[in-house]
Order: sequence, then structure tokens, then C-alpha cells
Amino acid sequence: MHHIPPWVSTLDSCIAQSQQKTFTFCTISQDNMPKARTCKFRSWLFNDSSTGVVLFTADKRSSKINDLAHQNGKFEACFYFQHHGVQLRLSGFTEILSSHQYPSLMDLSRRNNFTTHPPSPSTTPTFFPMDATSLSYDNHSHDHHYQQQQFVRRLSVPPPSDKYPVVSPGFKATHDIYSYHVTQLPAPTPDEWLAEYYRVWSTIRPATKDKFKRPPPGDYVSAQSAALLDSISRGVDGRSLQMSLDNFTVMVMFVNHADVLRLGPANQRHLYHRANDDEWVEETVCP
Repeated sequence: MHHIPPWVSTLDSCIAQSQQKTFTFCTISQDNMPKARTCKFRSWLFNDSSTGVVLFTADKRSSKINDLAHQNGKFEACFYFQHHGVQLRLSGFTEILSSHQYPSLMDLSRRNNFTTHPPSPSTTPTFFPMDATSLSYDNHSHDHHYQQQQFVRRLSVPPPSDKYPVVSPGFKATHDIYSYHVTQLPAPTPDEWLAEYYRVWSTIRPATKDKFKRPPPGDYVSAQSAALLDSISRGVDGRSLQMSLDNFTVMVMFVNHADVLRLGPANQRHLYHRANDDEWVEETVCP
């Protein structure tokens, strides 16, 4: 049976009620430095929140594309909604959707990553006190022991499956997908991916589309490029929108882990881990 990720309703509700739809998107650069930037939530995949897949847009020439390629698409994103007192941290892997490239749905982000590819429970280490006197340890040793126990407990969460479960929107529109096992559900077709790419493009404002005609992000501004930037801003650059499309990419965020923190009177924190296919494991932890 198909399952909707349990954290989706919180994010969807906050976005629907908030004017600010930005979030922090973090990667690791090729020189192993953390990189953070503000991105804008554009849509859920296929405009369907039940997918649990978040979309934003990027210039294919930007550094984040190289960072993701270097790290098998691994990312962490942080949404914060001040008026709701809610923070959501999402992590997983990102793939590119363009006019000639669509996601493979294969999760490579767990390769060579101990924290997101834990061993099976049978190989999980167990921590024991050295002797009876350890029961009278001070607060510091107590905290350390507790952290070890939490570490062991989280290692027992099964790793997510290699293929992310995304269903063909055409199939979903004509079938009751909740009566099927997730392995029986067909993935989107190339035509459906292409239609999704152009759907997101159609939601972008003209002024934003023009930005994809600019010189590559991060390039130094010369006299020539300054003149080009000025002409683009005034709409007299003479360049077609096809140039914008050539640089326009939709970034597809497949979430394996979610950390939902509710501040204020609620003061609750829940962790969600994707396990087999579209099944999720929930943990309640201290904020």
C-alpha cells in the first residue's frame, strides 16, 4: 500500500499559510566545505504533496550543481516558519530535471556515508557499563552513555530502499494506488517528466526567467558582462527565452529523513526515517 510521508502535512500546511516560501539548502563543496544558500520552494512534484518530493529551481551552471554531483546528490534543507513556530530539516538526495534529463530515482546518497547507511541490527554494537561502579557516574558520563544508547538505537533503523517510490501521475489519475503494493506502481514516463519540467517553467515569472540568460553565476563582472546585465534587466538584450531554458533546471529533492521541531507551548521534536520503499519510522526525541 502506498504511504504518504508523515511529515508532509506539516510542511504543506505551513507553506500554504505562509507568504515566505524560502528555505536554506546545504551541500558540501568539492573542497569539503559546507555551503548554504537560500532557495525558494516552487512546488511539490507533479503538484502533488502526497509524493513528499520538493521542487526548487536552479541555474545548471551554479556551484550547487557541481556540489551535488560530487556528493551523489546529498543535501540538507531547513525550513523555518516563525509565525507557526515550526522548523523542518530534510535530508536525502537531489536529482536534476531538465528538457533532456530526468531523475533515475536511484538513491546513491548513502554510498560511503555511515550515518545514512547503517549496518543491519545484527551487526549493531552494544555498549555496556564497565562495572557496577559506573552506575554512580556523574552527569557528564551519564550524558555520554545516553548519547551512546541513542546512537545504537538510531543505527537499528533500517536503511531506505535504493529506488525512491514515485508513481506515474497518469497511472495515479486512473487507478486507486492505495490498493496496490508500492512495487507494483509504475514510475513516471519520460513524457511525464518532460511535462513536469515545462509545468514548473510556466510558473516562473518573466523577470525570473530572464535571469537564466545572464552570465554564469559567480563570474566576475567585466565591462562587457555589465552591459549585458543592464540590457537583460531592461528587456533589450535580444536573446530568446530558449537561452534561459538551456540553463534552467528543476531540482528534485527526494527526502529520506525529516526532523520536525515545534517550538512554543508544544515544544516537541519528531524524527522520521524512510525505511522500506515508502514506509516511514517515527521517533520522538527531546527538542
